[in-house]
Amino acid sequence: MMNSFFNIHWQGLLVLILALVLMKLLVTDVLYRRISNLDVIIILITILILRLNEIDYRVTTQFLLVLGLGFLVVSFGICGAGDIKLLSVLSLAIHPNWFILVVVLMLWLGGILAGSIWLFYKFRYPNQRYTGGVPYAIPIVISCSFGMWLTMISTAL
Repeated sequence: MMNSFFNIHWQGLLVLILALVLMKLLVTDVLYRRISNLDVIIILITILILRLNEIDYRVTTQFLLVLGLGFLVVSFGICGAGDIKLLSVLSLAIHPNWFILVVVLMLWLGGILAGSIWLFYKFRYPNQRYTGGVPYAIPIVISCSFGMWLTMISTAL
């Protein structure tokens, strides 16, 4: 009984740390378009501790696939390396059954965000071209948080 009590508290503390770091990361991506390596490392360590007994080869394959495809996407200049680092690390916390849903949701939210930014600048500054980029950590964090939640509730059942 006491052992499960401590497990619940440690898991809750780790989830709180993860949530706080993700919120900080969102703010820095929106304001400065930067995703800190330290934030990504803290997220990685937190996820590895939370999922220590549950990570299998499919999640590792998923992580390596995201990292490999992300390297190609970054080399073509489509998105930033920080976004790929964040997505690959968060993919470790998402069960493969939910990952396609997470990617579709992320692309959908990213399209809405990019379209909203484009429309805002089109009407606000009609003679200027927007070159600020899209803070893609927003759709990544929202969709991956949804995927992590689905993973947690499906493994708890």
